[in-house]
Amino acid sequence: MSHGQCQKDAALFSRLDAGGHRAGGFVVPADGLTSIPADAALLVDCLLGTGLARPVTGLYSSLIGLINEADVPVLSCDVPSGVNADDGAIMGAAVQADCTVVMGLAKPACELRPGCERFGEIEVCDIGLPPELIASLSQWVSGR
Repeated sequence: MSHGQCQKDAALFSRLDAGGHRAGGFVVPADGLTSIPADAALLVDCLLGTGLARPVTGLYSSLIGLINEADVPVLSCDVPSGVNADDGAIMGAAVQADCTVVMGLAKPACELRPGCERFGEIEVCDIGLPPELIASLSQWVSGR
């Protein structure tokens, strides 16, 4: 993501009366970030997703380092950034989450080392998948 896109996203968020904003949340552009803001109470990790298939480098690697060094609880969405969702591999650098909200169904990495050690507590979020789909996939996922 470009610096310009981060600025646009932050500007959009600031114009919205979003639930996170009312709760005191804020968006910090990633480019140039050298530390986590001192008043941060929670870090939400949505940097990278389930399609990650190459090593994490550059800005993303730096951001993951900052997240892991912070003395702040970390909530990851779907899979901690830097973990390969399919095989549990650490793709160079990976977020150490305190809790991960997994969308729909547990991912294989929820059970496979070393990635499973990065999820923290796992909460599977119902996103309305049809019951027959869940049943057909039950042999592939455990729902830890």
